[in-house]
Amino acid sequence: MSDPQAPTGETGDHGEVDSSADTAAESSTSPGEHDATGTSEEQDPFGWPAEDPESTPGKADESGAEGPDPEWPEHDEAPVESTQRLEAVGRASETHAEGTGAGESGPDDPDSDPPTVQLAAVPPSVGEEPPSGGTAPPDERSAVESSEAAAPGSSGATRPADPADFGMPPGGASRGAPRLLGVAGARAVPGPARAVGDGGDGAAADTSAVSSGTDSSAETASTGEGDAGGGVGREPDTGTSRGDPPEVAGPGGDSGSGGGSAGEPGGKRARGRMGRKSVITAVSLVGVIVLGAAAVLGGTVWFGDVLSPRADAPAPVRLNPSVSGLDSSARMPTKQGLSRALEEVVSDPALNDLGGTVLDSRTGKVLWSRDADRSMVPASTNKLLTSCAALLAVDHDFRFSTKVVRGQDPGSVVLVGGGDPTLSALPEGRSSVYPDAARLDELVRKIRSSTSGEISSVKVDVSRYSGPTLAAEWERGDVANGYIAPVRPVMLDGGREDPTDIHSPRSEHPALDAARELASRLGAPTESVSTTTMRGSTSTLAEVRSPPLRDLVRKLLRDSDNVLAEAVARQVAVTTGHEPSFSGAVRAVRSVLERNGFDLSGVDLVDGSGLSDTDRLTPRLLGELLRTASAPADGPSGRSARLRPVLTAVPIAGASGSLAGRYDGPASEARGWVRAKTGTLTGANALAGTVVTADGRLLSFAFLSNGSQPNEARPALDRVAAKLRSCGCR
Repeated sequence: MSDPQAPTGETGDHGEVDSSADTAAESSTSPGEHDATGTSEEQDPFGWPAEDPESTPGKADESGAEGPDPEWPEHDEAPVESTQRLEAVGRASETHAEGTGAGESGPDDPDSDPPTVQLAAVPPSVGEEPPSGGTAPPDERSAVESSEAAAPGSSGATRPADPADFGMPPGGASRGAPRLLGVAGARAVPGPARAVGDGGDGAAADTSAVSSGTDSSAETASTGEGDAGGGVGREPDTGTSRGDPPEVAGPGGDSGSGGGSAGEPGGKRARGRMGRKSVITAVSLVGVIVLGAAAVLGGTVWFGDVLSPRADAPAPVRLNPSVSGLDSSARMPTKQGLSRALEEVVSDPALNDLGGTVLDSRTGKVLWSRDADRSMVPASTNKLLTSCAALLAVDHDFRFSTKVVRGQDPGSVVLVGGGDPTLSALPEGRSSVYPDAARLDELVRKIRSSTSGEISSVKVDVSRYSGPTLAAEWERGDVANGYIAPVRPVMLDGGREDPTDIHSPRSEHPALDAARELASRLGAPTESVSTTTMRGSTSTLAEVRSPPLRDLVRKLLRDSDNVLAEAVARQVAVTTGHEPSFSGAVRAVRSVLERNGFDLSGVDLVDGSGLSDTDRLTPRLLGELLRTASAPADGPSGRSARLRPVLTAVPIAGASGSLAGRYDGPASEARGWVRAKTGTLTGANALAGTVVTADGRLLSFAFLSNGSQPNEARPALDRVAAKLRSCGCR
């Protein structure tokens, strides 16, 4: 803690200075300027006044300039008495006599009888008198004169101060409470007291003050060592800080700290204490951070369950998932009830020309119908006919095959199309729009392993299909729009430019593009790729296969894939011995369905996908196909059993395929309960599928809307199906 009376701008510790500079300062400094050197760079932390409050106002500082009279704060005796022990400055009687006998002002002089006694903190060492020829300041002279009067016969030379000069016990004697020396009524010599040392290293002498008998209390203040007002007790070589507070001496004259030397600055000790506090604070903060991190990141590892107590684990939940059939005793809607329920929704103007039918799947009973035998544009619901014909005529495990055989010329190979439009150009690990599709890279690997020669040319055989590659009724722009590609027995990713985008534009020459890609990966020139037809037998270098038919049917119905639908229709033609063309596929589908008992009256088709707006079929046929697929099984090889994949292949309302973004708003109650194939063309919208009623009865339905716009008709059709779900209809 700094001396409360230390001058402003000076602190209790000095920075290190060059020893040569100190020596020069000692040799050149006047006696009155010993303490004006070595000002500290640090400010007093307590901001005390810059000058001694007991010094005479207006007294010149070291530079000789007059300073303004400072305003001094009131002093509390308690802090001074708690940090300093005071001794009397001198014997009262001798001081008084010497003060008057030395030519100083008498008692009547106000300057000789101030209201308070000026005190000085005892420095750690005894000061020196000014060198010969020097003139001490007035206060300092008075103190020196008093000292000479008290010690007659003194030679005037510098000598160590004797504690007896101040009525103090000899050095090393134990110190008790401050003693008041002198007689009552005596006054101390004005001016600062002379500082003495007690012989202990780094210890500060104790001082006390004696006031006149008329003053019951004395205002005390400790002056900094070597103040401009006097302070002859400073030794120039000690380096003692001005602001160092005196410390209570211990036994034997040692300072209270017990280890400080006379030359050690008190400010350095203060900085040491502050440094230790900073270190302790930093260590504590680091500890808190470490403990916090341990609690958050690894509390259970370091501290077990102390930081994260856990209750007993709950009993394990046992799930018994099962798939159960519909309740056979669920009540069937009545015709009257269903008619009343559907009357409003089927009359929506958005549906325009509507034809439809609703059947009970278990019994096959028609519960509701409107123009069910009228031929209407089916749009993509035509894919239901193609899929049912394929499931009835083709083995469900059938897979399309794509081969590479040796060409007639040395170093040539031929890519033979086997009808698979799902062969993917993507590398292993990347998924195209067709799940589990065969890879072109697999063909390349097999070719490399089958031949060690250089491949000089690649050709493609597309003779599996005949006739035009695009239906006459299709719009040519549908290729660029991504709806269709020219129907070829081999292509990559359905002819898409982007294998991962279901709506990607398609290629105009999908078979040649596939052959060029194969040539590129085999290191053969791509510009010589052309079509050819293989005759006779030849060796097969490589072969890959598509997913099974049941998976292809699921894909074409869920995503309404036109290219895949045409490929499946041609496979029906190949299987049944019909020409693998548009017309041959249509005839094959028709013959298969009629052979399985379905009435195709009013049906007129030109393709297998429903992309043509000239296709015609009846709502009744769609209803019969779906009712047969959902009817109780009639044996493992019966129609219902073979058509079962249709039920799980069609989209789920609000969840998958072309129904994923539908059944919001008023139709949301049917989400997950309706499964149906969609159909959309300009001027034609359709929905055909199954629904489970609120009573648990399974119904089959088909609704065809012609002359309607998709944005209005599709939500209206969803509301019709949702009404079937919500009503008991009895």
